Amino acid sequence: MHDWSGYVRANLPPLAVGPQRESEIVAELALQMEQVFAAALAGGASEDEAVRQARGQFADWGALAREIDTAERRPARGRLLTGAWQDMRYASRFLGRNPAFAAIAIATLAFGIGGNTAIFTMVDAAALRSLPYREPASLMAIETRKENQPEIEPWTSALDFFDIRERTRAFSTVAAVSPVWNKVLTGSGEAEQLDCLYVSADFFPMLGVSAALGRTFLPPEDNRTQAGTVVVLSHAFWQRRFAGSRDMVGKALTLDGGVYTVIGVLPRGFRY
Repeated sequence: MHDWSGYVRANLPPLAVGPQRESEIVAELALQMEQVFAAALAGGASEDEAVRQARGQFADWGALAREIDTAERRPARGRLLTGAWQDMRYASRFLGRNPAFAAIAIATLAFGIGGNTAIFTMVDAAALRSLPYREPASLMAIETRKENQPEIEPWTSALDFFDIRERTRAFSTVAAVSPVWNKVLTGSGEAEQLDCLYVSADFFPMLGVSAALGRTFLPPEDNRTQAGTVVVLSHAFWQRRFAGSRDMVGKALTLDGGVYTVIGVLPRGFRY
């Protein structure tokens, strides 16, 4: 093991600081040399080459001593900024000599920052902020899970939903919403795959959402045996695909070969 502290003391001229501060400075310089030495060995350099690189950190010891004395004479705030600037310069030199290490470090930081941002975004939306609907504290999700297969995605059958809706006394309203279904829109310009949801008639009233144009679903359209043939468009899709035409209400859309009538457009910004 190399005695980097002894090497620094042997080459660094006396400093105009107290013994304790001088020991701290020597330890800092020795640590920098040790880090460069270790990084060079890790990069495949021989021990002699690693020593040469470490010693090359401080070629002019006299100039270094003068720079340190000048920095130590500055006020505390000035020393803090100078130290930070020196650390940044050292880090940039170190990373420049070790591009592979720099790439790994940058990728690790990016992954960590991105992961933390994503987690905070989910926590912020799910736990910190209220849901953007009427009386959000009164909303509750009801799910059905198989006791012997808890890993399977929860799914409540239509028959179970009808039973819950008709027999519950704990909730003022119970509405159903399906997982996302992909349907292909045709017959209205270029074909496009859309993300669609089936919902019961009580879904929008339960959330306190009214149509910005037209209307939402009515109870007679909430058929037990088959999906209705009426649709409500999201505001963004209505603007993008139909240029916000108010004549869309009452028009027909062909989805997976079936014909559906547009009855309304949801408000701008509504998102389930």
